[in-house]
Order: sequence, then C-alpha cells, then structure tokens
Amino acid sequence: MKRFWILVLFIVLISSLSAATRYQMKQYPYYSGLNINVFRLAGNGAPGSLAKFNFGARLGYNYTPYFAFELAGSYGKTSPSDPEASGFSAWSSAKEINAETKFINIDFALRYNFLPDLGSNPYLKIGLGNMQWQVTNEDALPTDVFNYDKKYNNLYAFAGLGLENRLSEHFSINLNYKRSLIFGETDNMLADSEAPDYVNEFGLELVYKFGHGVIEAVDLVNIEAVTFEFNSIKPTKNSLKIIEYVAEAMQKNPDLVLEVRGFTDNTGSDSVNLRMSKKRSMAVKQMLVDRGISPSRLITSAMGHRNPVATNSTPEGRALNRRVEFYELQK
Repeated sequence: MKRFWILVLFIVLISSLSAATRYQMKQYPYYSGLNINVFRLAGNGAPGSLAKFNFGARLGYNYTPYFAFELAGSYGKTSPSDPEASGFSAWSSAKEINAETKFINIDFALRYNFLPDLGSNPYLKIGLGNMQWQVTNEDALPTDVFNYDKKYNNLYAFAGLGLENRLSEHFSINLNYKRSLIFGETDNMLADSEAPDYVNEFGLELVYKFGHGVIEAVDLVNIEAVTFEFNSIKPTKNSLKIIEYVAEAMQKNPDLVLEVRGFTDNTGSDSVNLRMSKKRSMAVKQMLVDRGISPSRLITSAMGHRNPVATNSTPEGRALNRRVEFYELQK
C-alpha cells in the first residue's frame, strides 16, 4: 500500500511539471531560506517523541509564478516521550530512558503558489525525501538486540501548507506546516519497540530572493484591439481570444503593467462617449482580473471618440473604433 502512494505522488509531481508552461519568472526566480521547525514523531501505536527543534535550509527555483521546485535539508534531535502522557503533555513529557535520535533529512518538493502577485501568498507543497536517523543510548549494553549508533535510512513522502509574507522585494518570512509519512522499517527509532510512521512539523523561515530569469517576448504592438457591439460594454466573441492572450502574457511576465485604454465611435455626445469608453476599459480590466491578474497591474483610461483608427462614415469603420487597446507601462 505504501509503495502505491509513492507511485501516486510521483505521478502527481510529473503531471504538475508537464502542466506548467515553459517560461520562467522575469525577476528573482531563485530563492534560498533558513528555517527553524518544531517537530514530533508519532503514529502506528508508537508513544511518540518529544517536541523539539530542527534547523534547515532551502533552495528554490520558480519555474513559473505559480510553480516552483525546492531542495531542502534539515538536522535535528529528539527523544522518546512518556507513553503514559496524553494531549499536549505527551509532546513535552520525557520517557525515563537515556536515548536520543538524530535526524538528517534531504527532500525535493513541488510548490504551488495560490496568489503569487500578492504580499501574502498561501502555497501548497508535495514531495519526497530521505531520512537518515541514528539512535544513541548511553545505557545500552553491547549485547542489546538493537544496534545503537548505526545509521538507518527511510524514504518519506510529505505534503505541506504555508503562507509567504513579503517584507520587501527580496525578503519574505514564511510560516510552514509539513506532515511526512515514513516508509520502511522504523523499529526502535525512538528507543522503543514500536515504530512511528509520521512526522509533524511547524516552522518559521526567512527567505531571500535573487537572480534573473528569461521571459517570452510579448507582442502588444501588433495585437488586435478588443472590439464591442454598438452601445455595449460586452466584447465581441472574436475579442475573447485577445483577452485570453493578454492574461496569459501578464501571467508569464509578473512585472508587466498595462494601461487599458477605451474608445468609442463618434455616435453620441462627447460626454456619453467618454463614459462609454471608460465603462469598456473597466469591463476588460475586470475580465483580466477574473483570469488571475492583480488589479494593481491594470490602469484604465477613457478616450471617448478621439483617435479613431478607421472612418466613422461606415458601419465597418465605426465597429473598429469601438475598441479597447493595451499599452505597456513601467511598474
């Protein structure tokens, strides 16, 4: 059964990589972090360990604004807890045995950012790792069945949640929760015949972002304008593909800020046309926001019937003048 879940997790990781489009973040695609975590082993009928700290480091790479790869390592020690304790006291009540377990963990994760453009960004992680552990017991005799001081290795799969809180362009503080499922034999991992099978971790991490990525070229010069029916703020059916293209371009380029500029034909008064052009630019902005673009990256403006791109003397020309255009701005 455990091998089945390893296979499932591997398929999810590969599928996620395939789903991610092939572009990089424009700015600061790499990040590194130092973290401190409270962790505890338990499960499978084992009495559990004391809640103690481990320390770790992380190196990550944003493949897209939403997807990132992470390689992390940590080191910590823990001791068996009192099997008679319950609730929170079990996290801090020591068992009367002079034993300590050392852990070195190395893991690989795929991270998904839910709100990469915002200052507080919740994220989800899944991954696989290797746990190396060693139990020392000063009271152990050479004839003991268990081989104290020998190093053992176990594969584990994990899932986690976190919240990134940005302090500046380069720095953030992350809050993390991680639950790992241990595979393989773990007998006497906590100086007890029972074998724990999961780890809970709560952590705090300081992250530094750096580097520069490569972006795809975005053609906003030759792109067609979004057009509208007469006296309407609903884009024509053919214009929906243009809005999808602009949304995708902005997702690929997180530093891209656009002016959404609305126009009308010359039917009606100046004031009516000015209001209509504003409504059209606001309608297109909302459609981009609905597709995951932050409102702060979209500036609307209204031009009324000024600057026509075609004659207003024919229905075909007026149809081209009822439009919204996009202009790149400096963020």
